[in-house]
Parts: sequence; structure tokens; C-alpha cells
Amino acid sequence: MNETQIIRQIAKYLFLTNTEVKETSDYMFDVFIEKLKKGERIYIRNFGSLAKVKRKEKRVRNIDNGKMITVPEHWTIEFRPSPALKEKINK
Repeated sequence: MNETQIIRQIAKYLFLTNTEVKETSDYMFDVFIEKLKKGERIYIRNFGSLAKVKRKEKRVRNIDNGKMITVPEHWTIEFRPSPALKEKINK
């Protein structure tokens, strides 16, 4: 399922236009990005949490040519599903 399909489904359910839902979701993601940039954790009840985490520099093997390369230290986003979400998808 992609973003357009999600927007259509929400718009239909809430009797809104696709544009209204798209603008709302864009704003929501902008807020998420700003909070994550500041290092804040985002928790969505019964879904999960998003957090900015730093990955250390490491040496890995390039699977195309077998040579060792260094992946520099970098920031990434970690998602942790809530227990409620885990329970729902495992039923």
C-alpha cells in the first residue's frame, strides 16, 4: 500500500477530499521530522515509537566485489512497534 492509497482510504472514511487528507498528512510528517531532528522521541499509542539513533562507524564487506569498506558514523530512525501492534498482527 502506498501513500496515495492510504490517503484515498482515509478521505473516503472521513468524507474529506484527498487534498485535505494529503495536506494534513504532509503537515504531520513535517512535525515528525522537526521533532526527530531535535532528538525527541515520537510515540503513537497502540502503534509504536520513532527515535533518532546514532550508528557507529563499522567495517563491512561489499557483497558485489568482496572488498571491505567503512560505513561512517551516521544518524538513522529506529521504529519500535508497541505491544498492542505486535499482538494485533500476530492474531
